[in-house]
Amino acid sequence: MAGIIIATHYTFADNLKETVFMTVGRKEKVISLSLLKSDTMETFSEKLKDAVDKTDDGRGVVIMADMFGGTPMNAAFTLYSANPAVKIITGVNMPMVVEAMNHIDKTSAEITEMIMSKKDRLIIDVKTMMGKR
Repeated sequence: MAGIIIATHYTFADNLKETVFMTVGRKEKVISLSLLKSDTMETFSEKLKDAVDKTDDGRGVVIMADMFGGTPMNAAFTLYSANPAVKIITGVNMPMVVEAMNHIDKTSAEITEMIMSKKDRLIIDVKTMMGKR
């Protein structure tokens, strides 16, 4: 079972995780990690390293960060850019986390590939899809 870490600014990660749990049920190896105002890059990196260590059972970890170039993503990339078992995706949203949790029995590489193959269906312009402009 792959680990899933939702890493965001402030408490978005905690709220997103609990909202998804309400939808799909609680899952093991899912951690939310919030970058607080009091955190430095070093303290957040330590929290992220601890979260990866707790969730990686050999099938890898998917870190879902809120935005490209933000501290959560930068910390993940700095720590794990050379580790092929730790995948990093930005732009985290509820459909993405639901998809990941529904496939948590897969490896981190399989989860990432599945999410990336569906990325065009995870963010939708509803009016365009429905033929309304």
